[in-house]
Amino acid sequence: MPYMKKIRKTINKKVIEKTLYYTYRTLPKDKKIREKRAGRVNHTPERQKEINRLHAANKLALKIANNFKIGDWYLTMTIAGKAPPKEKVKKSLDLFMVNLRRYYKRKNSVLKYIAVLENLKGAGRPHAHMLINSLAPEDMAVLQRYWTLGRLRIEMFGGQIEDCTRLAAYFKKEDVEEHSGRLRTSTNLINPVEEKEKVTRSECYSQRITPPKGYHVNKQLTYQSYTKDGYPCQRIIFVRD
Repeated sequence: MPYMKKIRKTINKKVIEKTLYYTYRTLPKDKKIREKRAGRVNHTPERQKEINRLHAANKLALKIANNFKIGDWYLTMTIAGKAPPKEKVKKSLDLFMVNLRRYYKRKNSVLKYIAVLENLKGAGRPHAHMLINSLAPEDMAVLQRYWTLGRLRIEMFGGQIEDCTRLAAYFKKEDVEEHSGRLRTSTNLINPVEEKEKVTRSECYSQRITPPKGYHVNKQLTYQSYTKDGYPCQRIIFVRD
């Protein structure tokens, strides 16, 4: 059982993530190949957090790509004047989301969202970000009236895998995780299709990357790295042409 292969795809198959890696249970039998292993890595707690955050962001990016598209709405909700108690801010966000769900239902649609309320702890003014599926342009004014504590800015979401990755990295960055409320996601978000297998037909995975027909490699998001045990791993992102 030389190595593991994990494939995750968006439902529309526009984006494919391919991860190849070794584990203690899937080591190459050939001694020369086994010796390619880097020394066992004893990461500091800080470094391990960074690795865990990267994996979490990668997972979230594919989930965003699987549920949101170009032209969906990215909301930023700020607070005008003196900031109210943070419990009031949380309740205002809860009420805002209740109103959104009701409005979407009246429009014969179902709200999908990923949201975070920032600066609930420590310094900084509380504010919120949400990614939601879009309605018609004229509905923007209605949504803006639902946020009563200040300004609501609506931007168009790029929808490409690079946009999904940047947003996921932001939602998972240390400052957001340590000083904010829990990342909220609607229960109707669909996870990417995932397949995992042990590859036994070869002693090691190839460093050569060949995209499936009709796809190209996103070089920006593709990289070689090592697992926490010091073995090589490879993450590849294919995007449909």
